[in-house]
Amino acid sequence: MRQTKPLAKAPAPRRKRLAKQVGSFGIVGIFNTLLDFGIFNMLQYALHFAPVPANVVSTTIAQIISFGLNRKFVFAGAKTKHGHASTVVRFIVITAIGLYVVQNLVLSFFAHVFTLPGDIAYSLAQSLGINVTADFVINNVAKLIATVFSAAWNFVLYKKIVFASAEPAPKKTKDR
Repeated sequence: MRQTKPLAKAPAPRRKRLAKQVGSFGIVGIFNTLLDFGIFNMLQYALHFAPVPANVVSTTIAQIISFGLNRKFVFAGAKTKHGHASTVVRFIVITAIGLYVVQNLVLSFFAHVFTLPGDIAYSLAQSLGINVTADFVINNVAKLIATVFSAAWNFVLYKKIVFASAEPAPKKTKDR
């Protein structure tokens, strides 16, 4: 009778490092998201910017801060395959695509085409007696959804391309 091997799992130390990395990325991301949303709303409601230009400015400021925080706290131990300048360029390109292409497409879609999530949130806010405008809720729900999309994009590509380790992955051992 042929024995089957259990499904391969990442070794416990790798899973633990990944969990710590995801947690750190989440904390940095929450900080940057709060900063981004604060600037986004200030630009829209105090300075009367339209949603997409406000998003471009707010995400640019958050991107600059994000690089430093990700490099220092999330991917601190990574000895990258490339130099600092190359790391910065890779970070800027990947983040720019995530923020200015992925996020703005998703933001525009949920702010102008498919507003149902924002409409539901607005109805909920009204039923709870929260006095906010429909535009405020729809734009912020759209931005929140867009932020989730770009965060997933960023984490995967930061890990695989920007802060990819120069050291080869540990070799798999066979259990006999």
